Amino acid sequence: MSNMYVILDQRDEALLLEQVTKNLSEGLRLFYFRSAKNTPENLPFIKKTIDLIHSHQAKVLVSTEVLYKLCNADGVHFASRDLMNLTQRPETLSLMAASCHNERELQKAAELNCDFAVLSPVQATQSHPDATPLGWQAFEAMVKQVSIPVYALGGVNQEDLPKALLHGACGIAGIRAFMYA
Repeated sequence: MSNMYVILDQRDEALLLEQVTKNLSEGLRLFYFRSAKNTPENLPFIKKTIDLIHSHQAKVLVSTEVLYKLCNADGVHFASRDLMNLTQRPETLSLMAASCHNERELQKAAELNCDFAVLSPVQATQSHPDATPLGWQAFEAMVKQVSIPVYALGGVNQEDLPKALLHGACGIAGIRAFMYA
């Protein structure tokens, strides 16, 4: 598994495709297409992005099981609220990931046998300025309690990778760490 997990948000289609192409050329191979524009009208763009990622033998997760099936994605990345509503891992998923913000959510991700999780926010982040950061020590303590790989998310960048690995992460995840920099 890659030690860098790129979260794609869809601000501008042309810019997103440019950034994905750049990420792929840099060897990044694990992506999460997170979009507020998960609408039927946007399916052609989502499919185009997934096809681009797949053309480099990279993996991409999407935010819903419907998109997973419609777009030939590699898996689903569940938001924490959706994760907490699951009673078992969906049998049809090749890859399953989850966003977690506390011990309870991280334990639930492990119980459901997620392939990996992201735990956030580790540090202060622009995208959630009111969120209280966990800090590296709390991050490490939570990660030690589960047997699944966990990415550090929130206020981290590529220079934080050694620190994240030192504190038990399998890698880092982010938007700004890889996109629009």
